[in-house]
Amino acid sequence: MRGVVQGVGFRPFVWELAHRHRLAGTVCNTSGSVLIEVEGAASVVDAFAAELRAHPPRLARITAVEDSEVALRGEDGFRIVESLTVEGEYQPVSPDAATCVECLAEILDPAQRRHRYPFTNCTACGPRFTIIEGLPYDRPRTTMRDFPMCDACRAEYDDPADRRFHAQPVACADCGPRLWLAAADGAEVEGDAISLAAAALRAGEVVALRGLGGFQLACDATDAAAVARLRERKRRPAKPFAVMVTDLAAAQELCVVGGAEAAILEGSARPVLLLRRRADSSAIAGEVAPRVADLGLMLPYTPLHHLLLREVGRPLVMTSGNVTEEPIAKDNGEALERLRGIADRFLLHDRGIAARYDDSVSRVVAGEERLVRRARGHCPLPAPLAGVDTGVLALGAHLKNTFCVLRGGDAFVGPHIGDLDHPLTLRHQEESLSGCLRLLGARPEQLACDATDAAAVARLRERKRRPAKPFAVMVTDLAAAQELCVVGGAEAAILEGSARPVLLLRRRADSSAIAGEVAPRVADLGLMLPYTPLHHLLLREVGRPLVMTSGNVTEEPIAKDNGEALERLRGIADRFLLHDRGIAARYDDSVSRVVAGEERLVRRARGHCPLPAPLAGVDTGVLALGAHLKNTFCVLRGGDAFVGPHIGDLDHPLTLRHQEESLSGCLRLLGARPEVVACDLHPDYASTALAERRAAEWSLGEPVRVQHHHAHV
Repeated sequence: MRGVVQGVGFRPFVWELAHRHRLAGTVCNTSGSVLIEVEGAASVVDAFAAELRAHPPRLARITAVEDSEVALRGEDGFRIVESLTVEGEYQPVSPDAATCVECLAEILDPAQRRHRYPFTNCTACGPRFTIIEGLPYDRPRTTMRDFPMCDACRAEYDDPADRRFHAQPVACADCGPRLWLAAADGAEVEGDAISLAAAALRAGEVVALRGLGGFQLACDATDAAAVARLRERKRRPAKPFAVMVTDLAAAQELCVVGGAEAAILEGSARPVLLLRRRADSSAIAGEVAPRVADLGLMLPYTPLHHLLLREVGRPLVMTSGNVTEEPIAKDNGEALERLRGIADRFLLHDRGIAARYDDSVSRVVAGEERLVRRARGHCPLPAPLAGVDTGVLALGAHLKNTFCVLRGGDAFVGPHIGDLDHPLTLRHQEESLSGCLRLLGARPEQLACDATDAAAVARLRERKRRPAKPFAVMVTDLAAAQELCVVGGAEAAILEGSARPVLLLRRRADSSAIAGEVAPRVADLGLMLPYTPLHHLLLREVGRPLVMTSGNVTEEPIAKDNGEALERLRGIADRFLLHDRGIAARYDDSVSRVVAGEERLVRRARGHCPLPAPLAGVDTGVLALGAHLKNTFCVLRGGDAFVGPHIGDLDHPLTLRHQEESLSGCLRLLGARPEVVACDLHPDYASTALAERRAAEWSLGEPVRVQHHHAHV
């Protein structure tokens, strides 16, 4: 039997089925399958095989069944035998599965020996991929190898009638992982860890909780002050937080939940599900998901979550245990170091995490689940690709990165990695990829990557929180630029032209004057010449090239006024060169490159905006508000398209203010009153919300909504 047939209770299921049909034989795991041998009358064997195919365990996914006749062995009864390692074989691994009904009832029942034990599991639920270090799937190849079973757990493990028969992570309070609460300095706090954590959450504190694939940060979702503190500490000013609620009924009190949504919420994957908020519900603090109509909800998926939610008695923000732009913390020491200053308390345990995994995110579209972020609960299940036998490793793009491994006609999509601008994210990518290749025994024959992605990461540039993106460099004159880079006639004309953008140029092989940290691991350098008398005088006085980059913290707009700069750039700049001429329009530097002898703009801003582009035959007044990432806007008036400046990603309140400020200024200068407003089809983008507000303000009816990739254009 091939497919997802290990870690899903398949061998105990086969054992029970064989005994019910009174067949003799064996079953074992191998590196690539489950191998079953049965002896008995042909009709009985056929009935056994039919039931095996028709009613496998709930978590199993059978993709292929191969059968053949073998010589009789004269087996006495049916047995589970030792696993076999088969060179060159691979086995899809089961994702982690949410706590089953039986285990939940057990931890809530004071009469049971696992009452309130937060690591309870069985063959139908519990950790799988996040504890597996090798195949075949047996306890010694998981992080549970450090916890020898006590006599009571061993008896369950060996008992064919028990639902923990051959459940590899089986444990109890006497022999299994331990939970404890730690203070911010890592010191253990005496007492019941769950009760202490619940009290801290009710008091408005932030608790870092070690889950299946890493840490989560939790706070009271009904407490606006607690949520605001978490936002400030996590450096996540606007992106919505996910919320965990006790059960389906609690979810239905907050959001509109249909049949498809209910099935996903209560399923084994338990993603964060994006749901439309109920108009009559105000229990969740507005700071949880500001300015969006949806709410990301999930139900508890581990015993620890179930116990904690019941103890707290209210919804909890449950978000990734990281600082924004970093991967989630996985190990206790790592969390105590990286989440210090964010969490007030740490809910820790000592079961190792083999694979770092965030929560999956999905929504229902036309009655079917569509994944927004593929991670815990869905990874590493493969997608079949018929007719593709080549081994391929595809490494994705620089932003929103993930990878994909093709092996044997299956596409194994890795977890959501994130933007590759941070050293820790690069390490997470390497770690996740190495683990996937090791478990699959894969050695790709081809490599694929984004051909436009020249960026790579060297180290964190700490003050600006910009660890790897190249910086622009300003040099005194054209001769200085020619010493550093290959400059042709077209490039020289652009460098010395009136717009003076940052021009992307090929570095000279014989030049090493610029520090490697300026643009690590890229062959190009962004150069510009001085474009104001101040720049000319300063460059000549310094006598060397200067990094000249946007005056901001990464993800914020540039500072414009003196007071704003002194406040926002404190801790970045050692000195401030100020003047008292007001700035009416906030503009960054344009960025361009030469392609086939012509200039192509990468970022349209100072020097190019607000020059229009003529659009023959278009007379309608239109305001197009772009997408959520890399945002800009465009105003069409009188057959001319006035493209606004580069705004950036709309995740920060200051960037949203910059968008409003730039748009209002543009409309005012043009005397424009659009007849149509266009926006991205995505309902939750900030640009969509602005379009809806402007359309309502001008009594234009509903905005025209366009497909996401068209919105970027």
